[in-house]
Amino acid sequence: MDYPKRIPNVGLVGGKFVDENVSTGLPGSLIPSAWGNAVTDELLAVIKAAGLTPSEDNNAQLVQAIKELADNDEKSGVVPGDYRKVSVDELGRVTAGSNPTTLAGYGITDAYTQAQVNNLLTGKADKATTLGGYGITDVYTQAQVNNLLTGKAAKATTLVGYGITDAYTQAQVNNLLIGKAAQASTLSGYGITDAYTQTQVNNLLAGKAAQATTLGGYGITDAYTQTQVNNLLAGKATKATTLAGYGITDALSALSIASHGDVNGGVRDDVLISPLKLLNGFAISKAPNGYVKLPAWMGGLVLQWGNIAPVPAAGTTVTFPVSFPNTVLGVFPSIITAAPDDYEIMVSNVSPQNFVLRSYAAQIPNAYWFAIGY
Repeated sequence: MDYPKRIPNVGLVGGKFVDENVSTGLPGSLIPSAWGNAVTDELLAVIKAAGLTPSEDNNAQLVQAIKELADNDEKSGVVPGDYRKVSVDELGRVTAGSNPTTLAGYGITDAYTQAQVNNLLTGKADKATTLGGYGITDVYTQAQVNNLLTGKAAKATTLVGYGITDAYTQAQVNNLLIGKAAQASTLSGYGITDAYTQTQVNNLLAGKAAQATTLGGYGITDAYTQTQVNNLLAGKATKATTLAGYGITDALSALSIASHGDVNGGVRDDVLISPLKLLNGFAISKAPNGYVKLPAWMGGLVLQWGNIAPVPAAGTTVTFPVSFPNTVLGVFPSIITAAPDDYEIMVSNVSPQNFVLRSYAAQIPNAYWFAIGY
């Protein structure tokens, strides 16, 4: 801790606090609240650590506290010995020691005590060698399984060996097959009378037309052949989506709309002009300072006009309502006055964006101007 030398406007003199001097007008030092509180808290902490109660009227408490702490520095009151659990105060001194013998004594809560383990084991079965020893009742014992197997047939090679009476033996099946027809290669061999033989089918097919590749081959006379159809189609137009596709030359196409180049060129006479193409750059402003932009097909000329008042001899810059896209062809001013005075007006410094208008001698009260370009 030290004086607040780094804090501005505290008013230290010689690095220390001073009182106000009325005779010299020297102001007293200002103690910052943060610094004053920090010093006070630090001193109170020492006094309280010695077990004393702070008092505003006792200015000797800090010395008393230091003495108390120094006298008790090595006297913690703990009996010498080995301890598995100790308590330490804020000064790092051992103030108590013990040797617990339980989990609770060490503050351990995530482990079972001996009593808890014994209680948990009481609900468990002791180690056994039989199902009954473990209290299992839903499983057959070895003796029960043997008893159940005594009622089962031993492995055999015949139906009789397994006691089966609802199936035919090999001998019985052979006897039954004796009354069946032997394998044959004809319908009659199987005694079948409700199907045509190969000979009968051939006889029936003899009255049918043989497979052919032409209408004439099948004797058909009421249908056009491929050649006849091709001849008929030769005089027909192929399906198309345009007039030219059908060879029509005396009609205008629905999509014969003039392009910007057609309109600007003014040569074609077989296309239609849309409103959009008619505008093609046209714009107008009817304000006192306004303009007209003619469409591209009319040359794209730009006409602009305006009023300026007054026009000084030193000149004034006039900005066009819109910039000329390329160049200015001419600016034409005119003087507006009711008096028969002699005025002269001049134009200079013309650019696509502006020009300078000035009076030759006296200031001109009012003037119009007109400009043309493209």
